[in-house]
Amino acid sequence: RDVDAQVGLQFFARQSYQFKGVRTTHSGLGDVTVRAKWTYLRNEKIGAAAAVIPFLKVPTSTGGVGNEHVEGGIIFPWAMSLGAGTAAGAMASWDVVRNDANNGYDSRWLMSGFVRQHIVGPLGVYAEATLGVSSSTLSSFAGGMGAGATWDVSKSLQFDYGVSRGLGSRATDWLHGLRVRWSF
Repeated sequence: RDVDAQVGLQFFARQSYQFKGVRTTHSGLGDVTVRAKWTYLRNEKIGAAAAVIPFLKVPTSTGGVGNEHVEGGIIFPWAMSLGAGTAAGAMASWDVVRNDANNGYDSRWLMSGFVRQHIVGPLGVYAEATLGVSSSTLSSFAGGMGAGATWDVSKSLQFDYGVSRGLGSRATDWLHGLRVRWSF
């Protein structure tokens, strides 16, 4: 009950970049991520949990979407029920990612937090914030603030659509994401 394995695949990914007036777009199949999760704290009395999640990204992308390199890291998530259909959580992550010069790897640290509110039936809304910094660019950061909606189709199937605004000199201006979570 406290250990599980996860495999994630981006069935469709599209990346657009604009630099000096030239826009470049790539789309295709994304990478595969393999993760294991150990929930080391679970307090059902107060509705809190914490875990550790090591992960490995395997380069399987097509169409120029990925960076064709193995990457990985470790995530420390925490979440807690606040009552009345409200939940909050935070996460800290240390990742080893391919550097911008494509000649080695950098460390990246990320912190994020969220608040989710159940609205009615299977519908909910959330707000989230992220902040990240890389060992190669300690003087600049990338972050974001956003919001979204969730639809819990069943206990094992959830849809999530979110929009976030990038903050900082290294952040993407706007991100739109549609996620499908299916567990069995």
